[in-house]
This record gives sequence, structure tokens and C-alpha cells, in this order.
Amino acid sequence: MDTYIVVFICGILFTGVGIGYTLWMNRKIKVCKEYTDGFIIENQERGTGHRNRRAYFPIFSIVVNGTEYKLRHYSGSNPPKYKIGDKETVYYNPNKPEQFYIKEKFPFKVGLIIILFGIGTIVLSKLIS
Repeated sequence: MDTYIVVFICGILFTGVGIGYTLWMNRKIKVCKEYTDGFIIENQERGTGHRNRRAYFPIFSIVVNGTEYKLRHYSGSNPPKYKIGDKETVYYNPNKPEQFYIKEKFPFKVGLIIILFGIGTIVLSKLIS
């Protein structure tokens, strides 16, 4: 298979993943209308795949209607972004408190970066064809 076709397909895939992530995040923002204070109770260490690099995923404790929920954030970092005991505002779905997000300054940045990378890859495929 020609190189430009492989690069083009990768660009399409990255763009699709970026759009999917953005839609997923948009849905979370729409359904997670309630908020409460969440406290970091743990930084869960996990391998992330590539060369089994380690990342720390914060575990938030929130209390909704007298019930405690322990929520693992979908994004990890190394070093850990939060310290045990840190407080963060957690937005959650009142019908399903396990569905949550942490408000960021620009919540769609990850999706946008992936989309732009995908578009750049598509452009690159045209340049090398």
C-alpha cells in the first residue's frame, strides 16, 4: 500500500477519534448539571500502554444525597496532578453520580488537538502523494 494512503487513513482515524472525544465530553457537560466538592483520596498508579509508562489517576470522593462515591478520573499524569486531600469541584449527573467531569478552562482541548493532528496528517498525505 502506498505511504500516502496509510498516512491519509491515519489522518481520518485521528480526526474521527477527536470528533468522538469532543462529542463524548459535550454530552458529559450537558448531563452533569449538579456539582459538589470532591476530595482526592488516592492517586491510582497504572500502566498506560506505551512501554508500560506509569501514570497516576486521581480518585475523587464525593457525597451525593448521603452516599459516598469514589470516582476515578479518566486522565492520568506523571507526576500526579493532584495531592491527596486536594479539593476540586466535581460536576456530576444527578441521575447517575458515577458520571462526572472536572471543569477545565478549555474542556475540549484534547479533542481539538486530536482533530487538528488528524487534519494535519490528511494534509501531509496530500503533500507526499
